[in-house]
Amino acid sequence: MKKFGLILLLLLVSVFVMTQINAASPIKVVIWEQDDPTGDELMDKWAQEINKLYPDIVVERVHYSTEDLRSNFQTAALAGKGPHLVYGPYDNIGPFVTMGIIQPLDNFVPKDFLAKFDPTALKGNMYQGKLWALPDRIGNHLCLLYNKKLVKVVPRDMDTFIKLAKSLTKDINKDGKIDQWGLVYNLNEPYWLPPFLGGFGGWVMDDNANPTLNTDAMVKALQLVQDFKFKHKIVPPDCDYNLADTLFKEGKAAFLINGPWSFAGYVEAKVDFGVTRIPKINETGLWPTPMSGMKGYSVSKIVTDPKEKDAVLKVLMYFTDEKAQKEMLRKVKWLPTNKNALKDPFINEDPILKGSAYQLEVAKPMPIVPEMRAIWDAIRGPQELVMAGKMTPKDAAEAMQKDAEKRIKEMLGK
Repeated sequence: MKKFGLILLLLLVSVFVMTQINAASPIKVVIWEQDDPTGDELMDKWAQEINKLYPDIVVERVHYSTEDLRSNFQTAALAGKGPHLVYGPYDNIGPFVTMGIIQPLDNFVPKDFLAKFDPTALKGNMYQGKLWALPDRIGNHLCLLYNKKLVKVVPRDMDTFIKLAKSLTKDINKDGKIDQWGLVYNLNEPYWLPPFLGGFGGWVMDDNANPTLNTDAMVKALQLVQDFKFKHKIVPPDCDYNLADTLFKEGKAAFLINGPWSFAGYVEAKVDFGVTRIPKINETGLWPTPMSGMKGYSVSKIVTDPKEKDAVLKVLMYFTDEKAQKEMLRKVKWLPTNKNALKDPFINEDPILKGSAYQLEVAKPMPIVPEMRAIWDAIRGPQELVMAGKMTPKDAAEAMQKDAEKRIKEMLGK
């Protein structure tokens, strides 16, 4: 009997100890994100602040590239694992919703908090009538950046721009190699193609999400970017994102096509640069139309426990409130989505943000339907071949269209 009493006492003590340990254990909120280094620093700062405000919440941030974020989250979430929050471009919404790996936020986030956001920003993150991501920044659009030490007046039309870029492409030290380029950008990445496609009056899909890639506009857009390299020779032959970024930071490029995610890095590198629109296409009189988008937080389907839900909501609201967005506005130089933050005088006072907003006026929203993923993948291969001089723009446009249609049929199971 004494032995039974001792065992019972030990069991009760163990249960009490475990209860106390569990009660004291903080709730970990894991965020997988695709952001620039300055944005990551801000997230880490906010994580520390929220832990002081709510000692029972610990935020863990894990960085991924755009493609790795999408594929890794899909794999993990389908297995019932992965992060509580995923942060990245809003064109992930369509595929994530189709796969059932994120949950709607309409009833997750209090309506009075949602009312603080710009309605257009929220609408852009809706799919099939529901809100799937809470955006903290708007834009994500490509702009024309220029080195003020090399460029005094930015041309407004493409023909004049090309002439100036050619004059600024130089072999300065006379060693037979070009060491200052007129233009640098990520030549083979599909995201850099739509501005020129829109400038010739085309677009990637119609209102019913049908691909519209085999068009005269696409052929002319591909011809223009191919001519940048082979005819006008104003871009480095093998220019990718990192090379373009490095050359601009080193003052070895007059013009760069890049987005708001890069601005903070050039400020930190002390580059004296300006931001404006990509020049008009002479043939059409149209401004190039970069894709605009947003970045935001989505809640994984794995968040079901009430305590976890409460912790995730607190983190979500803290990371997207007015204070956080104003801080992001100044340090990362992205346009905010909070109504009050959008009224911040800093937006008009800062020339970089002003130039970014000027480009945004002629941008077109990126479609968030799942078909967009298939279109990106269909563009990539032919675009690379065009830029390698191994495929004509006409053949590339045809190949893109066929591949996009095939991928969409496979995706939709038709």
